[in-house]
Amino acid sequence: MPPDASSCPCTARTSCVRSPSCILGTRRRSVAELSFFEAAGNRFAMIDGFVSAEPESAVRRVLSSSLMTDENLDGVLICGPSRAGADCRMEIFNRDGSRAEACGNGLRCVARFAFERGRVGERLRIETAVGLRTVLVLRDGSGAIRSFRTGMGRPRIVEEEDLSLGAMSVRATIVDMGNRHCVLFVEDVPAIPVKTLGPLLERHVLLAKRTNVGFARVQSNGIELRVWERGVGETAACGTGAAAAAAVALRRGLVVTPLEVRMAGGVLNVHWDGESELFLEGPAEPIAARTAIGF
Repeated sequence: MPPDASSCPCTARTSCVRSPSCILGTRRRSVAELSFFEAAGNRFAMIDGFVSAEPESAVRRVLSSSLMTDENLDGVLICGPSRAGADCRMEIFNRDGSRAEACGNGLRCVARFAFERGRVGERLRIETAVGLRTVLVLRDGSGAIRSFRTGMGRPRIVEEEDLSLGAMSVRATIVDMGNRHCVLFVEDVPAIPVKTLGPLLERHVLLAKRTNVGFARVQSNGIELRVWERGVGETAACGTGAAAAAAVALRRGLVVTPLEVRMAGGVLNVHWDGESELFLEGPAEPIAARTAIGF
């Protein structure tokens, strides 16, 4: 969590190591409010595009700040007005500054943010770079928010590829979830050198563009998964990666719907009939006090 500004003795400098208002430069010409969310282990900063005049400038400031490492953030989200008649629009920026087309965990964070700000109801539509996505707020017996069920679109299993990695060859399935995933089923997920194989497969010459990479193993009626995300690295969880791995396993008849996808950051539930839209269910929680960022 960012340090407490009340303990900061600084009144003029913008490089104070104790105050987030100094670290993030709130004495600059523009200020945006920043919130923090976690969904199944993915951690994001959220910028309110409804009130920020320059949300993308605020994104660039966050990406270059110490918050990315201090808060262990995977990316930055903008929740703003829709241009397609939806309740709101989501924009996603990876840790390296590149844009992501889709993000299942980020989608739930945007839904929670917009819902708690009173901008949407319990059933909402979010505009994304790959089309409209529906989200339903789910409550437990006491009425508290339990999780969110998100429509992820229809998975498109593109092809299988034999990919050469030096002296080794791997069999991978390419899945389009709005963003591309390379899914490999392996015998021992924890033993896979993800930080070595991930970047090699992300930029493999046979793949049309940079690709997310998932290493999966079927366990009972579920999947154990680790994901190397394009533009981020290995993350604790990946919503579209979970959807892609589940789609391949379901198509091959290795599991039945619904099923759990288990990752280091938590568990996501997948529902897919094999033909229509795939649904992903999981949590999204605020994780830190709001702060401000100047740019």
